[in-house]
Amino acid sequence: TVPNGRAKEAARSLLPVSTMLKGYLTVFNEHAQKLVEFLQEETDKEFTFVENPISLCSLDILCGELNDTENHV
Repeated sequence: TVPNGRAKEAARSLLPVSTMLKGYLTVFNEHAQKLVEFLQEETDKEFTFVENPISLCSLDILCGELNDTENHV
């Protein structure tokens, strides 16, 4: 456990980060849903490489937040 004062200090230092990440939630949810839909279509296959779709989804999330662009996955 952490002494009470240190826990409060840590929580205060994380607040700006959590506030910043709230802006990503809409973009993240939108692209995560597209990834889930893509992966659901892949369930009929015996094997699926997931590295490329996940990488593209991550890129879309970053670009979507920066430029409001989309559509790799």
